[in-house]
Amino acid sequence: MKSIFAIILLVQRSNGAFDSFMVPSYGSALTRAVADIILNYYLNETNTINLYHASLDDAAMVTNHDIMNEIIHHVKSHTVVQLENVLAVQRSHRKRSHNIIYIDSYKAFAQILDKMDPANFVYQGFYLIVVTQHNDELYHMVHQIFGELWSRQIVNINIIWMAPENENDAIMYTYYPYTPLYCGEVFPIQLNQFHDDKWLHPVDYFPNKMLSLHGCPLKVSTFPNPPFMVMSEKNDGIHLTGLDGFLLRALAERMHFSVLLFMNDERWGDIFVNGSDVSSTGAMHMVINQEVNFAIGSFTSTVLRDTYMAPSYVYYTSNLVWIIPPGKTLSPLQKLIRPFKDVMWIIVVLILCVSFLVVAFLKLADKKYQNFLYGRGIQNPCLNIVNVSFGGAMHRLPVRNFARTVLGIFMLYCLVVRSSYQGALFKFMQMELYEPQVSSTEEMIENDFRFYMLKQSGTFVDEMPEVKKRAHFVSLATYGDMLDELMNSDFKGAFLSSEDHIAFRNIKAFPEKHYWHAPEYLFSMHMVIYMPKESCLPHQINEIIMRLTSAGLIHYWASFLLENNNLRGFENNRATTIGIEQIKGPFELLAIGLGISFIVFILEHVSMKLQTLHRVFKEI
Repeated sequence: MKSIFAIILLVQRSNGAFDSFMVPSYGSALTRAVADIILNYYLNETNTINLYHASLDDAAMVTNHDIMNEIIHHVKSHTVVQLENVLAVQRSHRKRSHNIIYIDSYKAFAQILDKMDPANFVYQGFYLIVVTQHNDELYHMVHQIFGELWSRQIVNINIIWMAPENENDAIMYTYYPYTPLYCGEVFPIQLNQFHDDKWLHPVDYFPNKMLSLHGCPLKVSTFPNPPFMVMSEKNDGIHLTGLDGFLLRALAERMHFSVLLFMNDERWGDIFVNGSDVSSTGAMHMVINQEVNFAIGSFTSTVLRDTYMAPSYVYYTSNLVWIIPPGKTLSPLQKLIRPFKDVMWIIVVLILCVSFLVVAFLKLADKKYQNFLYGRGIQNPCLNIVNVSFGGAMHRLPVRNFARTVLGIFMLYCLVVRSSYQGALFKFMQMELYEPQVSSTEEMIENDFRFYMLKQSGTFVDEMPEVKKRAHFVSLATYGDMLDELMNSDFKGAFLSSEDHIAFRNIKAFPEKHYWHAPEYLFSMHMVIYMPKESCLPHQINEIIMRLTSAGLIHYWASFLLENNNLRGFENNRATTIGIEQIKGPFELLAIGLGISFIVFILEHVSMKLQTLHRVFKEI
């Protein structure tokens, strides 16, 4: 058998059958360069590397296999290498992020590119393309490959091949979409060269190409939305302030890009999903269809939005609450009881009642006990109690020490209570006080409230069926009218808004108006910037957001805009100058007292003719 095989081999060799077969060149600069990138970069980022290859002929396939085998031999003890057939990529719970692709032509690359979908590959991962065959159209091929990858926003890409004139050299190319010379275009640039087992330049294998955009314009979708995005016209164009305005300016300054604003009348817009059909409106439509680079404007992160767009890190959180109508204004007499809480009034009344009961009990006792407690010759002790309570003077003081001590203690107690009451009353008289408002969603439902909100806020109440069936959507055109309705204490409705919007409106409306909100927090709005699903910007934007939030700068902007958050805990009652309206209560109380005095005066005169009534008054 061996002799037969040897004869066949000699015949094939004599006929030149091996002339077209390429014997692989082991230990080439190309394999060593790729192995160096894996060992010194990939291993610092991941523990799994994905290898793919595509070839148009069998000879090139053999070459690809040989090169891959040698590279695997170099790195097998350092990492896990996953070889996959790109034409039959299995869906995995973990997307492929660190990839090495072996090709021999653009058509071979196109086969792989057709299978590279976002469901299986991380477009912002790292891609090293190894070209195993050199030809005269190599530069043109590299330009085509970079163009295809840029159309998919894949920027962490290097292409490496062996120099045709020297097997000890491997050349690595990349591209920069943003440079001082051009914006959003693709031109292959030599990144480094591997010569004599080392790189000529100590350059990063995968440089951060979004670190500086060199003044290139980025398309940004936004809209006026105080206090988050405030726009004002100036000589040099639109000036942006507000929390989102400051953040956008900070991003532009740190990433060195210019802002090209795209206003949207539909503001955030909506996403509609009907089976496999997805449609959208507003700023989200522009992001999903890649008409803009990103959208900013108090966008709240939701599951639906995150499915079709790429969110940034959360840069600010605001609570959603119900704006509610104020309680009914307290009457002047009701204001008089506000300085003390109920328990304090109970104590005051209880002490007075005990005092009157003691006097009434002593009326039935021996005269010596009356003289012992409130003094000899003291008439009308009940009236004296009332007189001392209101700060009046006694015309006749008790003589005995014990009676004087009791009187002194009671006068000291009345002084403390009366001073506390008068001091608090002065403050409350200046305020516009209201009856207690509804404090929870359950209480609003019990009072048959309607719940109003912007259409975009409807998703927040999907899990609250009782609220959802009472929900009414308000358009931006009727938004102002709704806020006016909420100033009416008889209005049975609540509007869903963020604390920051309420605080900002209270600043603008002060002192004419004040918007109240229920103390209950319904949801937390986690605000993000939205970008196209496979954008190349999230990594750099997230890094800047993380720095700004960790430094406390974003919360500083928020407190600065809302005057150090003084309206989050804004006092519901604002002091005003005292006028007749504020002192109506004491006048009404005086009128009631005069009325009672007049009635007593009449009864005293009548009692002079009625002996029974006269005896009653005499006893009192």
